[in-house]
Amino acid sequence: MTFTLERMIYGNADSSGEMTILGMSDHLTPQDSALWRGITSLKPLDAPTFRESRSFGLFAGPEDRFVFACAYNHEGKSGYEYILLPRKLLTELAGNFAPLLALYDHPNAAEPHAARIAPIKLPAAEAWSPQRRRDAIDALLAQVTAMPKALKLLGAALHERGLLIYDFPADTNARLAIIMGLIALLPARVRPDLTFSTNRHEKTLTQARVVFAPSSVITGRWVANWSKQSFPDDDVLAIPYIQRLTALWKGDIPAFLSAIDQMDALAASTIINRNLQNSLTVMAERHALDAQIRAGEDVSPQALKAVMKDIPPDGDLKDLYAKRLLKQALDERDTDAAQIVARVMDEDPKLDLDLFAQLQHELSTRPDAVYSFVRARLSASAPTGDDTGDTTERWGERLKIAALASLRVAILDGDAETAINWLRLVAREPASYDLGEIVHHSILAAQERAHTEPELAQALILLAVKRDPAALETLLEDSTLLAVLPNGLGMALRKGAGDPVQLLQTYGVEVFLVALVRALDTRQPDLFTPAAIDQIWTLAADNATNNSAYSAQHILEALTSSAAVWLPTPALETLVEVALHDKRDDLALQIAHQISGRAGFLTILIESITSSGRGDSEALALIAQLIAVSDLTQQQAVEIYIGLLADWDWRDSALEVMEQLARAIQQHADIEVNLDVIWHLLAVASELKEEFITRVALRRLTVDLETIEDESLAADDLQRIIPLIAWSSAARAQLMAWWRSFTREQTTAHLQRLDKALVENATETKRTLDDLRTIVQTVLAFRRMLGKRSLAQFAEDISTTYAILQGLTESFDPSAKRAVSFDPATVRLEMNSRSEELSPHELKILANNFKELAQLVASMADSRSKATLMRRGDDVDRQLMTGEQQPHSAVDALKWMSGYLSGTQDKPDEDAE
Repeated sequence: MTFTLERMIYGNADSSGEMTILGMSDHLTPQDSALWRGITSLKPLDAPTFRESRSFGLFAGPEDRFVFACAYNHEGKSGYEYILLPRKLLTELAGNFAPLLALYDHPNAAEPHAARIAPIKLPAAEAWSPQRRRDAIDALLAQVTAMPKALKLLGAALHERGLLIYDFPADTNARLAIIMGLIALLPARVRPDLTFSTNRHEKTLTQARVVFAPSSVITGRWVANWSKQSFPDDDVLAIPYIQRLTALWKGDIPAFLSAIDQMDALAASTIINRNLQNSLTVMAERHALDAQIRAGEDVSPQALKAVMKDIPPDGDLKDLYAKRLLKQALDERDTDAAQIVARVMDEDPKLDLDLFAQLQHELSTRPDAVYSFVRARLSASAPTGDDTGDTTERWGERLKIAALASLRVAILDGDAETAINWLRLVAREPASYDLGEIVHHSILAAQERAHTEPELAQALILLAVKRDPAALETLLEDSTLLAVLPNGLGMALRKGAGDPVQLLQTYGVEVFLVALVRALDTRQPDLFTPAAIDQIWTLAADNATNNSAYSAQHILEALTSSAAVWLPTPALETLVEVALHDKRDDLALQIAHQISGRAGFLTILIESITSSGRGDSEALALIAQLIAVSDLTQQQAVEIYIGLLADWDWRDSALEVMEQLARAIQQHADIEVNLDVIWHLLAVASELKEEFITRVALRRLTVDLETIEDESLAADDLQRIIPLIAWSSAARAQLMAWWRSFTREQTTAHLQRLDKALVENATETKRTLDDLRTIVQTVLAFRRMLGKRSLAQFAEDISTTYAILQGLTESFDPSAKRAVSFDPATVRLEMNSRSEELSPHELKILANNFKELAQLVASMADSRSKATLMRRGDDVDRQLMTGEQQPHSAVDALKWMSGYLSGTQDKPDEDAE
């Protein structure tokens, strides 16, 4: 490969001595030239001839490029030439600077140049031969006399301060021999980074690692004074690379260089950010570590892991590293080490067989360590997705082998805690590891031992509940094992007793469900508390597709289909409540159907509906469905309505339920309802001005009034009713119609007592019963009028009375036709002539009746219609006859009854007052 190298030439253009650009390659700009020249610090040696004055330097620049410079004197002028080199060229040369030095065999600055000059074409050059490298070492040792001194110079050069050699003879070749010797002590790949200047400019600083200058130059570098043969302090030997070389130097140069070449094999992967000292440190430490591994010495686990993770060796050394790191992984349960070794095993089938054989051997003594190793490998492969199916399957089988061996040792030889921990560890592994069968057999293998160890028995149950349903069934059938379970879990599984909430909090959802299913199967109600029912409902809703034997769905299905009948009442109420709350009316109806014959059924429904928060219409619809399938009678429905209203405190918004209650009472006369409920209905209806409820409640209250024998209590109830219906003319008319009918059926004695009670109940400000009393008094007056006569007898007596009165009137009342004449003597004779028809006693009675009749007739005349009405003349009589005017006397009453009997009055409506 031919390299094209950009270059530039500076020189004295005139006698002023100022350096100017004499020429540069086409791809360089003046700014580039200034940049690269500024990186260098170089000046010619103080010698007259071109060759004697040449000095050389290699300086690191940007973009991983270098500048190789030459400064010289020629014919009284100074010249500076610069060639830009890529790292690749220097790496291929590997310290062989001969091709570069040959580029400066003559002074190019002395030749005339155009502004642009051609770049240099450098054919591929051979790297340093072993002999030339050995010659460089020999030349170095010839000048410094001993390798320790050479290593001090190299240590100072590698240090961040760098090396300055004072007062070295002005011989460029001798100086280059020092530099080439130091470069020969480096691995080939890092040699380009040992930059230098064979004659540093006293006024220009440089980052070159090795520079030569007179002692007049002040510096912060490590100093080797050649004239005094003083070398840097021993501190420079502390650099790890120098320490390694010091350890390797045994006076055998070929062996010494061979060791450096071994480090060079590591250089490609160990050069870190092109930092020479860091790269050499890594190579040195790695080279030392390799030697320790081969010698079987103890090494740092971190160093082992760093090598195998980042720079794994090859061949037998790789095997040694892997075996050493495997021991670390097993001894210390080192997950990182295990993953590194397992990765190497996957990459190398032969190594995999060798190391797995060792793992199998370890199974007999420490299976837990092997399990930890394999587990680390599988856990590392999961997220990357790099494993092939065969690889994963291979490690999976190895994990099963290790798990089985570990569990066997734990169950047979370990204490209870160890056995429990191992069972839990393996049981909790990801399902992808397919350890279920091993867990199953291990649980059953530990079953007999658990008969005498309560903690192990509990652990087996808990593991089986969560990980192994098949083993669970076997364990639950083992009465001996169940008998030793600690109480809490033991009571729950044996007798279905305990606190389900504590069971849930202590052992988790799965155990909670298992205990409830067992209690369900044996009809043990203790665990079925409201909190348990609420939790079951929530779990069923959250995992609606799970219907395994120990699922919330299974329990819920059993309860709603047939098992709810034996639940405690609070649990039943909660079950119906949550079903209604979540609009699962189908389930609520199923449960209600089951328990419809159970004591407290109505209370359960009432409390459930109340707590569910369902609206009035929804509650009525639910009750209607229960009635339709005969789960509720009308009487029970009424009791539910009443219970709901009581729970709702008879709130106004429950009017729809009140209306339904009133409707049921109206349609079913045989329904029994407490009077307090009727009074509540009437009070709410009065407040809301609800006509229908008012009339239904009033009808029930009047029926009850008919049964009250105590007239005072009846008067109190009437006094209570009337204000509540005062707003409704229809209700008032209904009450008055009932009252008229009721009073007509009562005895005269009862009416008289009732009249008295009505009077006693009235006050000056509370006369609401006056209308009712008027009706009572009217009935009494009518009965007094008839006496014990039938209406026919009464009519006959009225006719006789009329005839007698008419005869008296015609005999003794004056009229327009004639004047009245009365001869007392004649009347006496007439009466005496008939005196034999009556006994003396009868005559005396007749005399008295004549007197009282006269007085009665006079009184009737006096009590007829008032004067204010009389002024209207005959119109009063017409109004009495038609019923437009109420009677004010017996005479008025005769006229009113005449009009009624003759059909003059219109027939009133039944409900009219």
